[in-house]
Amino acid sequence: MSLPKYSEYKKTNVDWLTEVPAHWNIQSCRGVLTDRNERNDPLINENYLSLMANIGIILYEEKGDVGNKKPEDLGKCKQVYPGDLVINSMNYGIGSYGLSKHRGVCSPVYIVLKPKLKEVEERYIFRILEIKKFQQYAQSFGNGILEHRASISWDILKNIGLPIPPIKEQEVIVQFLDHEVDKIDKLILEQEKLIELLREKRQIVISEAVTKGLNPKVKVKDSGVAWLGKVPESWDIVRLKKITSRISSGKTPSGGAEVYVDIGVIFLRSQNVYDEGLRLEDVVRIPEKIDAEMSSSRVKGGDILLNITGGSIGRSCCLPYDFESANVNQHVCAIRLSDPDMVSFVELFFKSDIIKKQIDYIQNGAAREGLNFEQIGNFSICIPPPDERKLLVEEVKRKIKNFNDLISQIIESTSLLQERRSALISAAVSGQIDVRTTNGN
Repeated sequence: MSLPKYSEYKKTNVDWLTEVPAHWNIQSCRGVLTDRNERNDPLINENYLSLMANIGIILYEEKGDVGNKKPEDLGKCKQVYPGDLVINSMNYGIGSYGLSKHRGVCSPVYIVLKPKLKEVEERYIFRILEIKKFQQYAQSFGNGILEHRASISWDILKNIGLPIPPIKEQEVIVQFLDHEVDKIDKLILEQEKLIELLREKRQIVISEAVTKGLNPKVKVKDSGVAWLGKVPESWDIVRLKKITSRISSGKTPSGGAEVYVDIGVIFLRSQNVYDEGLRLEDVVRIPEKIDAEMSSSRVKGGDILLNITGGSIGRSCCLPYDFESANVNQHVCAIRLSDPDMVSFVELFFKSDIIKKQIDYIQNGAAREGLNFEQIGNFSICIPPPDERKLLVEEVKRKIKNFNDLISQIIESTSLLQERRSALISAAVSGQIDVRTTNGN
């Protein structure tokens, strides 16, 4: 879509915004927004609202068992009204903001803003909040170790300048963006559904292969294990502890995060372990001295890492053979096999639904405190003969690669759509395109 620019522009003295259409105004946030900051004390409203990143304001009951829990004392919360803009002061930069449709209360650390409706359309201000350049500018004044978690406040926001066109023009811009962004969002949703479908099919391929093999006509036998069912006749059923030389985990060093260093030994935590492999974007390191004190929990290439606590329980991956020296904390179990030739197959087995079912069975009805080494050692696993095992691993990894390549292509396409979405919002709200002749169509 090619849209014209405005005929005349003027420079601004706003750091995040170079120029705006000549007839637009620049107003500070406090000129068009009011910090509501109404406490729920005495108790006025018990409808607790949650703010979900990239989703917005929803009823607490709708978010499920994720994120922060509902506080016991709602009297300390802030009141929220329909049309209010709500920002998570810590997570604004990762999409934690929204325009409320509900009457209720929210966390006292959130910023709740009431638009001055004679000057602004609340949905227009919401679109400004979506602009990455505005987010980055606001957070540049915040406090925090991580850039995207720099804590902001109304005192920071209130003096930042905003581009404000006439109210009728705001409405046209909002209508245009509602129409165009909705089309992009639907395409993104379709892509995300396709990714989920491919992941489900990939999971089925893995689970079928490590319990049934590649030959659908092979003779089978009853495994004697409920979650394994019937398996190929030539396969062995063993407890994991029979084929391992070590099942262990590490610990969190005394002092916790305060001992982490820039140069040292990699310290792997559950947030680094995924079924698709290690994610090292936020990996931390510990001093060599502390690593030496934890020498018994050091991991090496070929170890299978398994998350054994919390919401990520059951996620696993194999540590690459060329991986540098590393250690783990108490939430990650390192499984070392006696026979290195079995690693590739057992790694696949740990990614199957079979292991997930065994973990669910162990945890069902318990306090869900996590897995212990005895429970892990008693996992039932079926092992093909060596030659069949080698062929199976090669074929399954080939299929996994095909799935992963497709998923990567779709993720890249989705990323381009999201970039297009952001660019369109930014261009319309900052006046870099003139949408007045589109009528939202």
